Amino acid sequence: METPHLPARDKANELKIIAALRTQGIEVSAWEWKYVPQLEQWDLIIKTPWVESKDPQIATRVRNAALANAGIEADIAARVRLQAP
Repeated sequence: METPHLPARDKANELKIIAALRTQGIEVSAWEWKYVPQLEQWDLIIKTPWVESKDPQIATRVRNAALANAGIEADIAARVRLQAP
């Protein structure tokens, strides 16, 4: 089975997502889209050392607030993953 193409609206929101996180003080080292075949969706994996010093619940709340404030749609925001580099 072929991997589907990344939807244009996901790609179009990529830099907006990065900017929203940086506005909240979340340093972004790198990012990439990864296809999750079990869920048939693309997730945006963001590498940040910021998560190493945060409680996971706090990190999730800050991420959610940053993306909501930037007007990122909930279905896209739910697929943004913060990971340590």
